[in-house]
Amino acid sequence: MKPKIMISFLTMFFGILFCLNTALPDGLLLIEDPPLQASVSPEITRSPVALTVKYHRVRVTIDNQVAVTSIDQVFKNEYDADLEGTYIFPLPEEAAISDFAMYINGTRVSGEILDKEKARQVYEDIVRRMKDPGLLEYVGRNMFRARVYPIPKHGETRIELRYEQTLEYDSGVYRYVYPLDTERFSPGLLEEVTISAEVKSSVPIKSIYSPSHRVDIIKEQFQASLSYEEDNVRPDKDFVFYYTVSEKDVGLNLLCFKNPPDDGYDYKETCREAVLKDIIINTIQYGDYPETMKYWRRIAKLSEGSYTAIAQP
Repeated sequence: MKPKIMISFLTMFFGILFCLNTALPDGLLLIEDPPLQASVSPEITRSPVALTVKYHRVRVTIDNQVAVTSIDQVFKNEYDADLEGTYIFPLPEEAAISDFAMYINGTRVSGEILDKEKARQVYEDIVRRMKDPGLLEYVGRNMFRARVYPIPKHGETRIELRYEQTLEYDSGVYRYVYPLDTERFSPGLLEEVTISAEVKSSVPIKSIYSPSHRVDIIKEQFQASLSYEEDNVRPDKDFVFYYTVSEKDVGLNLLCFKNPPDDGYDYKETCREAVLKDIIINTIQYGDYPETMKYWRRIAKLSEGSYTAIAQP
């Protein structure tokens, strides 16, 4: 008789929580009852901890305003025991989960969605026990929650998540936000963080820009790509980029966004096909003429000698 080989997968429980507000934090793998360290008294109440993220890879495809975000994360268990954890991923508003899976012994296992109210109760209990005010901001928001087991001792757990959303649009400008800011809760630095985005549009793409991170950009008429990569880092802010579309050959779009550490807002010109040749400035209305001209050259991306200015008293 040939020997029979039985492979059994321990149960995984998954939950999903939807509320009203927008949420933009990244995925966390929380351990509710971490093993006691040798130096810790058994009588001391243990607080949940977040596992260190090894790498975080994100791929975004955008086709005429519909964005599909695919996430690949690996978490490290640095304890001397197998662990059970809760994976938390607050979602952008109106985003819909299309796939969730984890890898067990190298095999990809898809998840199952369970009761959303239980998911919310478990998450709020975790936050209370962690006593971390930074996590409180995520309670009561769109939430995906999954129970993950086993997380092998001194091993790694790989999680994949995919969701879809319709991007914000305003006067020819699209905005995409990916949550990176909760990686600040990772106990250690991430060995690798990468985000790549491919944009396709039936309307000509005029510009693509990220105010949050340094990115590499390739732009053609109806498609564009953007990429960000960093090693040995602990991200502490969301990844944001804008792109503009227009049928017109000449145009100007102004983007308004926070420019830390300043309290005010900054503006970026996004339609570089437009070349401004003549500027008429009313010096009474706008104040100092030389300073005003410097501002408008900045907006229009002009160099000295590429414009004609007329000062009106």
